[in-house]
Amino acid sequence: MKKFIKNALFGAIAMPTILASTISINPANIDQAVTSNQTSIQQMLNTALNTTNEDPKTTKLNNERAEKAAKIDSYFKQKKVPLEGQGMSMVMAAEKYDLDWRLLPSIAFKETTGGKFACPITAKRTGDIRYTYNVFGWGSCSIKFESYAHGFETLAKNLSGNNPTTSKHYNGKNTVGILESYNPRHVVADYPEQIIAIMKTIENTSITPKEIAMK
Repeated sequence: MKKFIKNALFGAIAMPTILASTISINPANIDQAVTSNQTSIQQMLNTALNTTNEDPKTTKLNNERAEKAAKIDSYFKQKKVPLEGQGMSMVMAAEKYDLDWRLLPSIAFKETTGGKFACPITAKRTGDIRYTYNVFGWGSCSIKFESYAHGFETLAKNLSGNNPTTSKHYNGKNTVGILESYNPRHVVADYPEQIIAIMKTIENTSITPKEIAMK
């Protein structure tokens, strides 16, 4: 568990195509008040990494995190996409903002094939690597992030209704409601169903005890 958290932390530090246009939000405001908090997921990872003499409750929580992260990473590994290894950061972002842990990876796979297309293409065209970290098409790929972790936290904060700029679209909604706001049915009629299908696949991804133990 600690080995994986250390690797996830390193990756966070070193390293849908729709939202801003479909709900008429200024892309410059979508990321409001997130940048100052972009290290919070890293801090959560640090805390888990440095925890010693864990009590049973903490051990159980870390084991659950490891299992979720292993499923996400195994799914991305099977698909051979850039987000392999980012599972724990996604789990931490979802946990912080009380989102379904499968939501971020599912949207990322749907929107940019796990970081292969869309905003990475923008990065190639502009020469700005920070677009590569926008794996959700957030702000119609007009928004850059300093790291994957920064992008995960930004999306989680918005989808959970915790960004005042976008809260009216997401606050208090369940997963289907969130997805209907993220990509309205008049744009893609079955978008929630498409994402939920990916979520179920991630949840049902087979992992071994060894894979969990390595996290």
